[in-house]
Amino acid sequence: MTWVIVSQCMQRSALFFRRLWSSMVTRMVLAVMVALIAAQLFSFVILGRAHRTVLSDISQRSLLQQFESLVWLLENNPDSDYPAILATAQTSNTWYAVNDHNTLADKHVSPADKRLINRLLHLLGDQYHGRVFVDLDHWERSGGERHRPAFNEDCQGACDRSERTPDWQLRDRHQDRRPPAVSSLEVAVHMDNGQWLHMQAMAPIVPPLVARQTIIFLVTAMILVLVVLAVMVRRTTQPLSLLSKAAVKLGMGEQVTPVPEQGPADLRDTIRAFNQMNNRLQRFVSDRTRMLAALSHDLRTPITGMRLRVEMMPDSADRERLLTTLEEMQQMSEATLAFMRQEAENEVTRQVDLNAMTGSLCDDLAELGQAVNYQDSQKVIIRCRPVSLKRALRNLIENGVKYGQYVDVQLALYTRAGQSLAAVVIQDAGPGIPERWMEHVFEPFFRLEGSRNWDTGGMGLGMAIARNIVRNHGGEIFLKNTAAGLKVTLELPLH
Repeated sequence: MTWVIVSQCMQRSALFFRRLWSSMVTRMVLAVMVALIAAQLFSFVILGRAHRTVLSDISQRSLLQQFESLVWLLENNPDSDYPAILATAQTSNTWYAVNDHNTLADKHVSPADKRLINRLLHLLGDQYHGRVFVDLDHWERSGGERHRPAFNEDCQGACDRSERTPDWQLRDRHQDRRPPAVSSLEVAVHMDNGQWLHMQAMAPIVPPLVARQTIIFLVTAMILVLVVLAVMVRRTTQPLSLLSKAAVKLGMGEQVTPVPEQGPADLRDTIRAFNQMNNRLQRFVSDRTRMLAALSHDLRTPITGMRLRVEMMPDSADRERLLTTLEEMQQMSEATLAFMRQEAENEVTRQVDLNAMTGSLCDDLAELGQAVNYQDSQKVIIRCRPVSLKRALRNLIENGVKYGQYVDVQLALYTRAGQSLAAVVIQDAGPGIPERWMEHVFEPFFRLEGSRNWDTGGMGLGMAIARNIVRNHGGEIFLKNTAAGLKVTLELPLH
């Protein structure tokens, strides 16, 4: 029992998502959402690189300007003031030292280094030409890191000549602060007093372009765009939905009121064309029905006159044959008139329990002495014209009893090509119908000979009326010979 419930839930969920995906609103919203996400990711890649490049350039320009100012201060102050000046200039990402030698003398000069040297010379002046050395490198922390030099910790940023060490030592406390991958800049300038001013700077961590505020803004903007898009698409598709429902009703023989002409101009033109087609089709069917009904009604007068004249003739074999022919003509005229009246009926469509209606009809026929058995089923709600549909069911069941002596009726539910269907299956115990005549039995006034009894009491309109009613409900009737007899399946769509 639990597995059945889970299976039904899964089927309903699959059906729900299938219908959701088939909606134009869902497809448009998903397509735009994917496009927006892809555009934002592409923008982040491009703008992120530009963002890092701009900030790096600004950082380098600021560092060079600070270095130029520091050189000017040191050149214009005595050596005793160097420790205080350097301590003041030092920051968490920038360190300075003064010593007697150039640690960048043997460094390879790259094109990027040359650009920075030229920029620094532009700030310091041409008198420093050949006295400026730059090393711009990418320093990575890893298990096999290479340590870049730093000043002696004991010097606190500046040392006198007796305390200076030949090489800088790595400062562990600053190493721990460094991110996994940063750009480092080392600059050395030979000052006028013969000493070398060294600067080691670590590029500040570039703030991420995708900050929390940026994500909130983009998500909010995307939601607003998708909501507006969903509303606009929904307003566009709503007239299409009304048009679709009207077309289905028209195909099922219902009276369709004109669809409101709303939406874009192209859609209004389509709805207007549908309304014109609906009016013309209804007028054509109504005119044809009235014409045939009037013709059938008008035939009564000449047939009655001919019958009176024939009855006044002396008794003979020809008189009996003429009376029989006139009787058949009158029956055909009456049957045609009844058929046209059924065509002209405008019964209101409403919701009906197909199980209850079919069971009630079978019970009524059983009480009249006909061999009909109905297997009760679950509640099945359909939209139909109950009087017309009940007439079609009665014709099919009575034909089964008349030609098959016994009829077993049951209700079936299944899905075909994504369409949910309800079927009334009528199985008789008769000889069946030859395959070549199965389509002909639905033609008006067609009667089988040999395989079925001739004395039917009808004019061959029962099957034609039944299929006409079922097709007007959007369904179909299928015939199939089985070992037990003829099986008639009446299919109706579930909306």
